[in-house]
Amino acid sequence: MENKKPQGCLKRLISQIGAVLSSAYLLNLGYGIVDLIPDNLPVAGNIDEVVASLILFVCLNSLGIGPDRLFKRKAPFTPSKNQNTPPIQDAEIVEDDKR
Repeated sequence: MENKKPQGCLKRLISQIGAVLSSAYLLNLGYGIVDLIPDNLPVAGNIDEVVASLILFVCLNSLGIGPDRLFKRKAPFTPSKNQNTPPIQDAEIVEDDKR
């Protein structure tokens, strides 16, 4: 398990506000009226959306909703090596001769 430091209340609040505002900007809730850089400018028109996306990803990561949590792979199953149980072969219990 990871040992993360508890976040401060102010940092968490700023991250939540940043995530909400950047999501609202990316969802275009202002119907294109609130656009920092007009989208019809070649190349430079999409810079504001890239910055808003970056802010959203940073805020979600600081809240613990980053890609490492979403795409975390589970550890493969490894049987324990308990010496008290006999080995299993072909679904039959085989007793050890060492006893």
